[in-house]
Amino acid sequence: MSAFKSLFFTLLYDNGNFNIFDTQIVSKLCDIFSGSDEVKIINRVHEEFSKFNVQHLNIPESVRKVFGQSVDAFVKFEAAKTHARRVSFCERGNGYECESSDLCFVIDYVLYMPLKFLSSRSVSFVQLKLGEFGKPWRLSNNQLYFMRYWPPFRYQNKPYDLDIFRAYPDLGSFYLFIYKDKTLTDTITRQARKPYRVNGYALSSPMIEYALRHHILLRPSGNYEYVSDSVLNILRNNRGCAFFLWKLLFQDLGLYSVDAEGFIKCLYPSLFNNDPPEDGYEVEERPSVGVRVEVGLKMLEEKFLS
Repeated sequence: MSAFKSLFFTLLYDNGNFNIFDTQIVSKLCDIFSGSDEVKIINRVHEEFSKFNVQHLNIPESVRKVFGQSVDAFVKFEAAKTHARRVSFCERGNGYECESSDLCFVIDYVLYMPLKFLSSRSVSFVQLKLGEFGKPWRLSNNQLYFMRYWPPFRYQNKPYDLDIFRAYPDLGSFYLFIYKDKTLTDTITRQARKPYRVNGYALSSPMIEYALRHHILLRPSGNYEYVSDSVLNILRNNRGCAFFLWKLLFQDLGLYSVDAEGFIKCLYPSLFNNDPPEDGYEVEERPSVGVRVEVGLKMLEEKFLS
């Protein structure tokens, strides 16, 4: 772990800040994921994370020892929505299409010294699946192929190659299985045990492949795969949405590449600047939402003037 990342880990792990991230992000999303309609869940994520912008954080003593008293800490939340989310790719001379993702999480650790310096960025793509306890889950083969192998693809006539996601899909490509009729318990162990009541859990695409008991096909088919709920429950290993979300915040999950950054900037233009999305791409009813969390440490100017 880099020195900068260690500082941000300390910042998130501080008791007062842990409670802020818990109430504003983890618990809030767990509540949202208790819905019974995929589109409503996606829209609620956008609605909740568009409500406010900046929350100031407590500064742990270990951070003060590094930077002194002239330091500020904060977290910023942003959300953006798009309906233009289909990507196209080729395999063995044939063309295919599928959805990019239902949710995308971007976690930034940023230093202002006083100029802005992006210490690290992680990106994760999530596909929501809604179903009933004890019943099989139906998964699109095209979507499985895309999130498992991440072939070079095109979005709005621009080419992208997320090669690091292809190499490590267990860190950046997830399915979030949400029950309509089942409440699970997810416990985060810290100084005290923090229980969460959740309706689902997230598994990476290689874990889905394991649950299928065969490799995801090396070519898309346009058909569906059916995966047993009982097998997925074993793989869940008592770690649900809360565990997954905390891992995202600590950047223990998520990947970065130049193409990944370019893709999400094209997918959610307003997530990175104030320019409105271009017109003419509203071709689908089902939305996709990007959530960006920026954890910042800002050195105040007098620190540099002394």
